[in-house]
Amino acid sequence: MHPFVRGTFSATIMSLALAGAVPLSAQGAPPAAPSPLQARADTAFARHDYAGAVTLYRQVAAQSPANGAAWNRLGAAYYQLGRFPEAADAYQHAYHAAGGPFALYNAAASYARAGQRAAAIADLDSLARSGFALPKLLEGDSDLVAVRADPAFAPVMATIQRNATPCASEPKARQLDFWVGEWDVTSGPQPVGTSSVQLILGSCVVFENWTGRLGGTGKSFNVYNAATDEWQQYWVADRQQGATLYTQGVYQDGRLFYRHAEFKGPDGKTWLRRLSFYNIDHDHVRQFSERSGDGGATWTTEYDFLYTRKH
Repeated sequence: MHPFVRGTFSATIMSLALAGAVPLSAQGAPPAAPSPLQARADTAFARHDYAGAVTLYRQVAAQSPANGAAWNRLGAAYYQLGRFPEAADAYQHAYHAAGGPFALYNAAASYARAGQRAAAIADLDSLARSGFALPKLLEGDSDLVAVRADPAFAPVMATIQRNATPCASEPKARQLDFWVGEWDVTSGPQPVGTSSVQLILGSCVVFENWTGRLGGTGKSFNVYNAATDEWQQYWVADRQQGATLYTQGVYQDGRLFYRHAEFKGPDGKTWLRRLSFYNIDHDHVRQFSERSGDGGATWTTEYDFLYTRKH
């Protein structure tokens, strides 16, 4: 059993805490005080008088069928008494009354403890298809031991894993992976620095750590933005104030091309930049930067680097 899911905390409150969300109805207003009957039920539950809590929460739920908190506590009380089918039913009522993924998760766990694996997997599948993204919770929950052994559980778990790491399975987010690695960097015959490029944040970010041969360091954060269907790069360095944001990045024919960035020169003039990464082969990447001082009418080369993979 996972104590923070089916213990004394409300599943609805727990789901909101994990999601970082607050219901609009609760913003700026104190929570409503429980009724005297629910206060008695809460007291019984806090004292581990689960049989008494069941009796009282059933009365609360009968009077207020939309009271998700009461249904959740009723489910937890039934669970503590080992009355797992009734716990599952109460959690189902909680889910339909107030929503929240953990009410449905708790119903699935209760079904599993009752030996109703098909019902448990059906609820977990609903969670997975709604975006539930906590695979480690399912991996470590002792209530789900029998369910995890069922062949029908594997595709559900795969969906939840994809929800937890959406970038890893998004083809467009993998377009710059050819740049990942450890590199020596040259400009023509001259060495200019080294670079360590990594996948971070669940493979959502291609992260460069640049070190210049004559000093100077910088970092770039490259990400495919699904909302705008473009690549973006955020570049920061120790020898520049502020940052450079590259946008409108597209990948085509082995080249990732950032079409647009702006920066100000020492005289305050606004310049444009564009930046290209060419996937030459497994061991070589070309990074080519251009700039324009006339609004994009003409472009000049800023630098032309060759990245050679270290072996």
